[in-house]
Amino acid sequence: MEYRINKATPSFVELQNIERQRIARDLHDCTIQDLTMLIHKVELASKYIDCDTNLAKLELYHMIKNIRTIIDDMRDIVFNLRPMQIDDLEFSDAINSLFDVLQKETEIRILSNVKIVNLMSKELSVSMYQIIQELCKNAIKHSNASTLKIDISENELEFKVQIEDDGIGFELQSKNEANKHFGLLIVKEQILLLKGNIRIDSTLGMGTKIIISVPI
Repeated sequence: MEYRINKATPSFVELQNIERQRIARDLHDCTIQDLTMLIHKVELASKYIDCDTNLAKLELYHMIKNIRTIIDDMRDIVFNLRPMQIDDLEFSDAINSLFDVLQKETEIRILSNVKIVNLMSKELSVSMYQIIQELCKNAIKHSNASTLKIDISENELEFKVQIEDDGIGFELQSKNEANKHFGLLIVKEQILLLKGNIRIDSTLGMGTKIIISVPI
């Protein structure tokens, strides 16, 4: 099935607003709450420091761990907004590095085949990196697959991506599935803005295949 914008499809502006709300929610639910808790720990440690140095040291130890977690969370949020690797590496090196990172975070076997020299523009590189990252993370989170295959190639006219998993699949028209795969809606809008095509084939119990082509 190839997707085109229709009245039932949220506009890109609407999706951007929802994405901003998601980022704000992540900051509120994770980072801000963690920082608030950290303030309480600092206050507690300051009370212990004169009467029980061991308890004060214990609170300081936990604070250091919490600060490191907050830094990691903030780094993830910033990285998702603009993958810094794209600025430092060629696309093929950056995307292979992404797959290495994802492989360390999941038990799903990731098989990748990247045949890319370099994309024509930096902005296209950033967009495709974010799209591939979102689709891979979506599959890792929802597919219950054992294997995830990614093929990336280019020719003189277009950039091609195929992402396939052997997971549980989903019903494309299901409202519940649409809510769960919200990232997929954003990806479809991004592809359309790039004047590309996206085809999604998914059957319950038979996995999912996504094929993308974008003009260079």
